[in-house]
Amino acid sequence: MKPHGKIISSFIVGVLLLSSCSPFTTTLPSGFASYGGILKKRSVSPNQVVFRVRYVKNKPYAGFDFWREALPKRMRDAGYRIVSDSVVTINNRKALLLEMITPLGSYDYSYIVMMSIKKKKILLAEAAGTVDEFRKQREEVFAALHKTSFK
Repeated sequence: MKPHGKIISSFIVGVLLLSSCSPFTTTLPSGFASYGGILKKRSVSPNQVVFRVRYVKNKPYAGFDFWREALPKRMRDAGYRIVSDSVVTINNRKALLLEMITPLGSYDYSYIVMMSIKKKKILLAEAAGTVDEFRKQREEVFAALHKTSFK
């Protein structure tokens, strides 16, 4: 094998190993195109609704009950209007699901966040877009949220 062939082979093996190390599983909403990231999943629809899944460290550590109370309060304090606030079960794990609206410039934006905790990690799945455009893809986004969980 030529030297550049070994480099390419090593790169491909590395990418495959990294992608299998992702701490979560997800499915992109129907009609969304993926862009960038190995440890983050990001996608966008043709009408500019975005969908992202990532995890962050649960540091300093707090349990689900703390985050269940703190996240809605934080979002209200930041000017978001909470449309729905519920706890769902995804892959036998509790997840907080917030649906919010906020003004941004001359548009109102829908913003959805789903949060689940597994020890020292917080799984975040988010989607956002103008209210009118988001409404068109709301069902696809919620279907993807319900297929997102820790491995």
